[in-house]
Amino acid sequence: MTQHQDRMLRRIRALLAHAEDEHLDQKARESYNEKASLLIAQYGIDQALLAESGRVSDKITQLSLSIDNPYSHDKADLLSYIAHGMRCRTVRYPRGRTIVRVVVVGYQTDLDRVELLYTSLLLQSTSQMTRVRPAGHVSTAVYRRSWLLGFRTAVLKRLLASEKTASTQADQQCPSGSTSTALVLRSREDRVDIAFKDAFPGLRNTKRHSSIVGSGFSHGLAAGQRADLDDKRLANRARFITRD
Repeated sequence: MTQHQDRMLRRIRALLAHAEDEHLDQKARESYNEKASLLIAQYGIDQALLAESGRVSDKITQLSLSIDNPYSHDKADLLSYIAHGMRCRTVRYPRGRTIVRVVVVGYQTDLDRVELLYTSLLLQSTSQMTRVRPAGHVSTAVYRRSWLLGFRTAVLKRLLASEKTASTQADQQCPSGSTSTALVLRSREDRVDIAFKDAFPGLRNTKRHSSIVGSGFSHGLAAGQRADLDDKRLANRARFITRD
């Protein structure tokens, strides 16, 4: 890791540490989270532009993460949403009705960001979800799946917004006449698509339909909009995911 990369990651961790302060009001917490989210996007785009110019090395590779129950499909969906927001591609490995592993294909810089955010957001969503209860006669399992759908929907919206903002800011700082950031990112995404198809030829896309029930989706959506992107709890991630 270069000194520049290390400085950027330390800044991100510092913002997230502030966001974890339990004495902060909600407005201040969200402010720190939004700044951290944008900085993570800026970090990814900075590395993409440096790699495109040949000043750093950033190769397409794979990240394999184990998924466990309960709600393995929803956890895999969360990982896929994050990966998509960072221009990566995923393939799932089922065993019976359970997803046991997801492989993510992308540039190493983006895979690092995917793993960082997935681990943190998985811990957050699991912790928050277990504290909520459905009203009325809705089953807890159905409510929680709807809650998780709302959570990851909000997460993807935030990621895409941060990536767009960071891309616009990068263009404003680039010399006149240089290749636009959008074109650089599109080119990288095209290369990832090619690498993904080469690695998994004949793979068919499948869509999974999730149930949206009453307040579960809206509650999860609100939680995703407030989600803390803190990675301080990475040391505890073995309870939820392990790298193969």
